[in-house]
Formats: sequence, C-alpha cells, structure tokens
Amino acid sequence: AAAAAAAAADGAVCISGSVAFGESEGCFIEMGAVLTTRALYLSEANVGSGGASLVLALPALLCASRMDPSLSPFPDRPLLLVATVARQYCLLLHSSLVADQWLAALRNLRVPVDDGDGGDVGETAARVATVTMKVA
Repeated sequence: AAAAAAAAADGAVCISGSVAFGESEGCFIEMGAVLTTRALYLSEANVGSGGASLVLALPALLCASRMDPSLSPFPDRPLLLVATVARQYCLLLHSSLVADQWLAALRNLRVPVDDGDGGDVGETAARVATVTMKVA
C-alpha cells in the first residue's frame, strides 16, 4: 500500500505485487513492489502510508535477469535480479508466471532484460560497460 501510494504521483503503474526482498544472505522481507514509468518502488508490506522504503529510478536500472534455478537458494521460486551501478537487488517472486510478467514490464520500459534466451545480453553488456566507463 505504501509503495502504491508513493508511486501514484510518479508515473503510470506498469505492474505491482508482493515480493520477498533480499536484505542479506539469509534474510528476505515481504514487501510491496510497484513499477511505474519512472521508478521501481519497494515498501515493507506492514508499513501504513509512510512511503516507499526503496526507490530505484528507471535510468539507474542497468539490467534485470532471472537467476538460474540451479544456482538459487530457492529453486522452487524464481529470483529476479535487478542491477544498478552500485548494487544488485534480489526479489523472490511467487511463480514463474509472475517473474515473466515483471521481466516483460521491465523490458517494455527499455530496461535490458536477460531472461535466459540470450535476447538482450549484448545490449546489457554494452550498457554496463558504458556506465562503468562514465563512472571511472
């Protein structure tokens, strides 16, 4: 609810739902997630209307991908990885269908997506290299 309230003033909502946010190696927190045409908002599910806990502006998102289930600590649930220059965020989703919907929404917003089919891998690598050179 808090993420939705914060996102309402910042662009059209593309997709929303609950995710488990990877705060550390063994700690995942249930959060509300809202992707708008401008940003990804995450807020703790039990927070009232205090606003989003984390806001990732769309231009900061370098790429998104689904973790290979054989490498995931949760092989029965898809793990979505969203990368910025400074950090990689892990979102544990409820099903493969939900993961596909999030990846499609990110791709529609022109965030490079690697969903295992090799589609945007070259574009993602080029974007990461360009940003890395600008930062250095």
